[in-house]
Amino acid sequence: MNPDVTAGILAGIQMLGELDAPDLALFFWFTLIFELPRYLVGGLVFLYRSVRNVLFGVPEQPLPVPNRNFSVIIAGHNEAESLPVCVHSILEQTAMGDPRTGQKRLGEIVVVDDGSIDETRNVIQRLIKAGAIDIGLSIEMRGGKSAATNLAIAHCSHDFIIIVDADTTFDRDAFQHLLAHFDDPAVGAVGGNLFVRNPGASLTTVYQDIEYRISISLGRRISEMLDLLGIVSGAFGAFRRSAVEEVGGFDVEVGEDADITMKLRSAGWHLVFEPMARAGTDVPATVSALVRQRLRWDRSIVTIWWRKYDHLLNPFHASFSLANAAVIFDVVILQILISGAFFVYLVWIVLTFGWFTIVLLSATLFVYLCLSLVSLLISGIVDGRRDTVMLVVFLPWFVLFGCFGMRLVRLYAAVDELVFRRSYRDPYVPRRVMQQVERI
Repeated sequence: MNPDVTAGILAGIQMLGELDAPDLALFFWFTLIFELPRYLVGGLVFLYRSVRNVLFGVPEQPLPVPNRNFSVIIAGHNEAESLPVCVHSILEQTAMGDPRTGQKRLGEIVVVDDGSIDETRNVIQRLIKAGAIDIGLSIEMRGGKSAATNLAIAHCSHDFIIIVDADTTFDRDAFQHLLAHFDDPAVGAVGGNLFVRNPGASLTTVYQDIEYRISISLGRRISEMLDLLGIVSGAFGAFRRSAVEEVGGFDVEVGEDADITMKLRSAGWHLVFEPMARAGTDVPATVSALVRQRLRWDRSIVTIWWRKYDHLLNPFHASFSLANAAVIFDVVILQILISGAFFVYLVWIVLTFGWFTIVLLSATLFVYLCLSLVSLLISGIVDGRRDTVMLVVFLPWFVLFGCFGMRLVRLYAAVDELVFRRSYRDPYVPRRVMQQVERI
């Protein structure tokens, strides 16, 4: 590096240390306005709940409830390879009962082949003959996950339904922890705690491993505490069938899990996140695959939370509540606005401070690093995962890739969807199905 630049940076660092509070606020307005309040509120709520549980003996986790009948739905396209592993993991669930004692299996398994062109249909037939699954359905022409799930629900025998992806496996007591919450008749859905099953595949999967621990395991804990849970994951979630049918089932959406969650919220059903219900899933191992996935997920911020449920911000609407409005605000405003504001901040400091940008940006990223470190360690403590410490060394990569890479993806997805409605051409839902939806 040029000696003059190095000297300038060192002088900038010294000057930064001599700034008073108003000047620091001027330089770091982005962090103070958009980032610290979110971390601070979440941290205080989590701390309050934890202290309350310790002082007053409030149990942190519900006790699993045995002997409850339920249905498990696996709806997938071209899942011949992963389906047997998923079914085997389901059969090992303690909630299934113990067939060695002569007990009838408590959970039925319903599998839908959504127009697969691999060996999925043959795999389903073999699993039926082996007694591993109860009902196997095949759709000749692919209709998308929403249609396949609705078809499966119509064939389910029980009011408690667990919906899983075929590439997911589970801790043995995961289903019991989910089902325990349905003792409360107000609960319409319960989300499970997803973790990355292939964290060592690449730096991209390491990034997602940290992300899942912070945003899902810890973040959804805090969201539930604030009654702001905005999604019950379609990869692993339990639903009260009568609640799903009351809101009209699953609509055709690229983010059908977010949509059904918001439909249930709008109808007044209580939503729960259960951290003890753990399920592992393989995540994209390359940057390009991750970007494609996140473009689809982030477009749903516009298609679902903004276009479809913007009425929840209207205080005169029948479904309005402060909690529902806060969910929309948190997802739409904060996620998209923060992504856009971050790049506005970058342009501002470059145009305003020149070479001093390096100092300011480094200080900003250091704050992110500290906040992420605290969040990651807390997630490891509450989950009891000692391997969390091993991920600390990857936090600089997590911060850099998250701030510059994934925020750019989110901003692009939002603008692309607002202008071009790209979700209606996403291959996740068959084109002919989306064309019909768009006409409607």
